[in-house]
Amino acid sequence: MKTSGKILIAGLAGMAAGAIAGLLMAPRSGRETRRLMRETGGEWGDRLKEGLEDGKRSITEIREKVGSRFRHVANKEPESIT
Repeated sequence: MKTSGKILIAGLAGMAAGAIAGLLMAPRSGRETRRLMRETGGEWGDRLKEGLEDGKRSITEIREKVGSRFRHVANKEPESIT
């Protein structure tokens, strides 16, 4: 895995740990805190799913552009050297 991927994963893990710690230390009852954690977890799951879908679309678009340019270059006739 490349460095940028590791940094992204570490950042997401840190954010999740901070959010969980904040919820656990919040001045709410246990029942209310658990409810809030379920709601927040569901929202984060939805956001993550949307982000992954956006990323997948972006990668597909980039792959198509690169493939198109590659085919364009591959189909050019080599210039003669004289």
